[in-house]
Amino acid sequence: MEPIALKHNFSSFYELASACYAERIDLSAHSLYITPDTGLDWKTGKGAPFSYFAYGALFSEAEIDTLTGDFLVSSVFFAIKDAIASARAESGHTGWFPLDIPATPDSITMACLDEFTAPFVSTNFCPKLSVV
Repeated sequence: MEPIALKHNFSSFYELASACYAERIDLSAHSLYITPDTGLDWKTGKGAPFSYFAYGALFSEAEIDTLTGDFLVSSVFFAIKDAIASARAESGHTGWFPLDIPATPDSITMACLDEFTAPFVSTNFCPKLSVV
């Protein structure tokens, strides 16, 4: 931005950013990171490999019923939600139901705390809540 800012006298940051955009100057931040003390000898299979995790951002538009808060465009979500609600009603469970993302069969089962999961958790077990 500095070369553009030196050529003109902008009255606002918006004008400077717009001028840089018009000149096709990349306004994004970029970086690279080298994880220390990692590596793998592929011939011997020994070393300290590193698990890579990807983070990203996305934009989406979803219709939400303002009275219930339900998504109106996700039929798979409704199928899972209705199945869980029915099973919880039959077993007498009430209150919050934590549903981790992604909703795998394992995460749904462990969140239910039924006769199948009881042997694997203590009596004060509380599944973590996911904020979606």
